Amino acid sequence: MPSQAARLAGPPSRYLRRLAALLRTGRVVNFGNVGVFRAGNLDASADLFSRSAELAGQAGDNLLLTYIYHGMGYLTLARNELMAAAAAFRRSLRLSMELESFTTRMACVAGLAAVAAGAGDTEQAGELWGAVEKLTSELGFPLHPLEKTGYEELIGAHADIASVAFTAAAERGRRKSTRSARMLSRMADASSR
Repeated sequence: MPSQAARLAGPPSRYLRRLAALLRTGRVVNFGNVGVFRAGNLDASADLFSRSAELAGQAGDNLLLTYIYHGMGYLTLARNELMAAAAAFRRSLRLSMELESFTTRMACVAGLAAVAAGAGDTEQAGELWGAVEKLTSELGFPLHPLEKTGYEELIGAHADIASVAFTAAAERGRRKSTRSARMLSRMADASSR
């Protein structure tokens, strides 16, 4: 019997088959972003993300759009453009909730925690990070290690993660119902204040 994570994620090859088909047709350039972004060329990466979003939108590939919008959020977060990062993470989060894409949902909540920390809202950052920890536990698999480390560093740079406020807020986040799309939407909306 498949694990809960496997059931929730769906067939592991569904996304890869769709991506491979789009790559063969030249209708998506998203995965070139990773190398360009990691090389530090944020302007070129932003251009690739924009073009990828346009192409995936034209193809009607909303699942791929969740990944692209999340990547746009991470990029704008790296540029310290907090409002743009929050908007991209929320856009990806809402779309991932519609599609029941749990991995991007988790990554977007982590991104919103980093945005809240960057804005100086330690309590909101803690609550959202607690929700990420709960999602990790519920789904049975963690954020990608590089992604998790990146978010932890961003949060730690702006919020005292050892503080009583962060710890208490993280506990509140762990107690919230992360399966509720409405609850995650409220959490995402609260992160934009």
